[in-house]
Amino acid sequence: SFFRSVVFDRLSLFPSLGHARPFLATMPVQISYFPVKARVLPVLVARVGGIDFVFNPVENWPGDLKAKCPFGQLPLLEDGALTLGQSLAIANYLAKKAKLLGDTDEDFGLSQSLMQEAEDIYTETGSNMSTFYAVDKKPGYDAFVAEKLPLHLGNLEKLVKGDKFTSALTIGELSIFLNLNILVDSFPTLLEKYPKLQAFYKRMLALPKVAEFFEKDAKGLKQYFQIPK
Repeated sequence: SFFRSVVFDRLSLFPSLGHARPFLATMPVQISYFPVKARVLPVLVARVGGIDFVFNPVENWPGDLKAKCPFGQLPLLEDGALTLGQSLAIANYLAKKAKLLGDTDEDFGLSQSLMQEAEDIYTETGSNMSTFYAVDKKPGYDAFVAEKLPLHLGNLEKLVKGDKFTSALTIGELSIFLNLNILVDSFPTLLEKYPKLQAFYKRMLALPKVAEFFEKDAKGLKQYFQIPK
């Protein structure tokens, strides 16, 4: 046929084309998580990093989805044949795609330490604050607010250079920012005693892609951590 002749002629002129991989349309990365503002760092990284993705808020859990989850929990990432669990692993995977791990060794190291600090803050917040699903006051709440949280914020304040932690935007900065945002939902004046940290927070909040995250992805999410009533 005419089509076969044209293909044959092109392959004859350019033999290397005969070994080219067939074109495959890439599918968006799928990120599934509960409709609460909690472990949504992967969504923020995907949005800021310009990754083609779909965020799927999961209302019906476990349903059929749990069987797909490598560790039986959300969030879940599906990227072609790859399935990943664990929020920090997913976030780092997406950050690698988006080149948000850090351009220098120093930025990479600091970014990863910021991620670990953000995880420590998140874990202590979860241990001591009420949540959307459990509103009763926890025994450690008062000490968390008066002692533990200020200690974390003070340590972070020392690391801010101007209004940045790293020389270019990194996943570590996004991780700290998201945790601060979750806390500011409950404590609006949280950063008033930490001017450099507050400057960092305001700079991040003003980034167009971060604003897009709140407009498109986080808008319908419920506030997960709550001040006990």
